[in-house]
Amino acid sequence: MTLPIAIIVVMLRPIQLIRFGPLRSERIGHFSKDTEIYLCQLDEKILSSKPFDIFYYKSPISNRQLKKMWDRILHVSRIAKVFESVFRILPGGRHHLDPISNVAIDSQGLIARTQPHLFFTPEEEEKGQKTLREWGIPKDAQFICFQSRDSKYLEEKLPVLQKDRWRYHKYRDSYIHSYIPAIDALVQEEYYGFRMGSVAKETLKINNPRIIDYASNGYRTDFMDIYLASKCKFFIGDTVGFNNVPIIFRRPFAFVNYIPMIPQSWSAGSLFIPKKLWVRNENRFLTFREILDPRAEMLFDQNKQYEKHGIEVIDNSPEEIAALSIEMDKRLKGTWHASDEDDELQERLLSIMSKSKFGNNNLTNTIMGAEFLRHNKNLLD
Repeated sequence: MTLPIAIIVVMLRPIQLIRFGPLRSERIGHFSKDTEIYLCQLDEKILSSKPFDIFYYKSPISNRQLKKMWDRILHVSRIAKVFESVFRILPGGRHHLDPISNVAIDSQGLIARTQPHLFFTPEEEEKGQKTLREWGIPKDAQFICFQSRDSKYLEEKLPVLQKDRWRYHKYRDSYIHSYIPAIDALVQEEYYGFRMGSVAKETLKINNPRIIDYASNGYRTDFMDIYLASKCKFFIGDTVGFNNVPIIFRRPFAFVNYIPMIPQSWSAGSLFIPKKLWVRNENRFLTFREILDPRAEMLFDQNKQYEKHGIEVIDNSPEEIAALSIEMDKRLKGTWHASDEDDELQERLLSIMSKSKFGNNNLTNTIMGAEFLRHNKNLLD
């Protein structure tokens, strides 16, 4: 029966386009943001017509709570995988494939101008609040979440035969303890801090009851992963895939160790600082203009490309991360005051970013940390 139904689907295409394809559920970054941007595209009528899309999940599923929430608003069925196979060999079948592309970069600024699609049921809201109380978090207490990327998740959850298979993205990793001065400063402002992650290479070496190593203390669940990320005052993190969870809930994001420096917009109130690129044989840092020059090959996505060009990737320092986090807190409280120099430096940066090959006109929420920009204004030359 599969082939006759597939032929009917093709015949119906002028009236109603029906498509089949996977949700990238095996990696939470794609599972969250790719899916959310697809729904934003439907909201904004960016697609030429409104298709009827049927999905299936890829294994292993990275987060069961996220799956449950997508199930509420998407058409998901195992038959989608069967029909995907048929349409890959059927003439003209390409029109009925791959509803969601790899769109983790929000180049159109959709997140900033749309509302979240996921929601918690009243029962889930009660469950989340009850769990926080059981952990000793007072009612109405504010908290931030933070996380740094390491390779342990991919090595454990998506093992492959090739040795060091996941090393190609090692340049995106950062050191979790470099975040601790920032979190220490924030808990002085009455926040609690949750270190996130389903698996982590290192536990936190701290003795502060307001900083919870949720990734390692045995309390971690798929449900609380999503609940915490959706309810935090803001999130501090690098390019770890989980960072897309607070983003799809439109939580402000303090993006540190951002690399590659691809221009895009985030949730309102977000800030970022990039990793810097040191050119060994020239004894200098690449400027932002050089990194973003459309004629250059500096938006690398593999370790070997940096090595090939003799470039050392420099992480943000603990002081830089702390400065960005404090600025974020002040901006959200309305106590941050930018100087004329800050405004001028931001304008110069946006001018450079908008002219890159990834540039767009939707960079209104693309704001680099003021102190980082002041200390690195030479990178605007």
